[in-house]
Amino acid sequence: LSAPPVTVGGTLTLTSGLLTGCTANLALGSGATISRSGGSLDAAPTFGAIINVTYTAPSTPALITTGFELPTTVNDLTINNTSGVGLSQPTTVNGILTLQSGLFDNSVNQVTLGPSGTLVNTGGSISQAPLPVEMVSFSATANHLTAQLRWSTATEINNYGFEIERKKATEGWAKVGFVAGAGTSNSLHKYSYVDNTVVAGAYEYRIKQVDKNGSFKYSTVMQVEVGSAPKVLSLASNYPNPFNPTTNIEFTVPKDGRVVLKAYNLLGQEVATLFDGVATAGRLMKASFDASRFASGVYFSRMEYNGQVLTKRMTLMK
Repeated sequence: LSAPPVTVGGTLTLTSGLLTGCTANLALGSGATISRSGGSLDAAPTFGAIINVTYTAPSTPALITTGFELPTTVNDLTINNTSGVGLSQPTTVNGILTLQSGLFDNSVNQVTLGPSGTLVNTGGSISQAPLPVEMVSFSATANHLTAQLRWSTATEINNYGFEIERKKATEGWAKVGFVAGAGTSNSLHKYSYVDNTVVAGAYEYRIKQVDKNGSFKYSTVMQVEVGSAPKVLSLASNYPNPFNPTTNIEFTVPKDGRVVLKAYNLLGQEVATLFDGVATAGRLMKASFDASRFASGVYFSRMEYNGQVLTKRMTLMK
């Protein structure tokens, strides 16, 4: 193609050969249809608002190049390829996904059904059902000894919810929580989850989105370093304070070494040993004080490390 540009308002049929000059000289109007059975485009044309695509590939398994003959968002998509076909990158179908023949490989670059998208099978098959949830963001950040996860979705259809999975370098993936989904929605939804069951260290997180029919899809993996701290000797004030009946105490050390952390009452009597072991430098350490069997009053946390002693005041109010 050469100037002047061509706008197709009906059907663009690609039977064989390569159509060049598409970027500057080819536009598909709103409501246009691409029918491909063997030809190809050299680059992405200008796509209108509503595009329908019918894909009938040659006799060998093929890859639909998303962004060229298929936009990243399409109205109707029809797959008619007896030898199988897949996508080069994810695509959203807002209308009807029709499977006429062959296997549609949806295991890697998946199709997402939009708010009104539907799947119709008239003779083909699909390796994995399209998931109707479009996740647009996912982040994981550390806050002291917790990992804070946040994500959002643009659309949801029959979304049961999200399973939160965590992994350490020496361990496998494990489910640590669940957040219910919005069901069916075409508006933005924001979600969050705080994992406070970890000790200092490096972790990986992923989200398993589960549909109401049991289909699922994993998010990208996010890495987060929890509990990083300066290599100094410190004993923080307990939190919460005042407390009832439990509270947390955080501390750090300049070098790896033994720490003994105990709780005392106002008379100077030892009431509990909270930590007795090796603390790691550069990590935020945490111990808990359960005072459920003690009376209200003033208590003290006392930390011993390498001949040095640090003390903090605590208040139990029942």
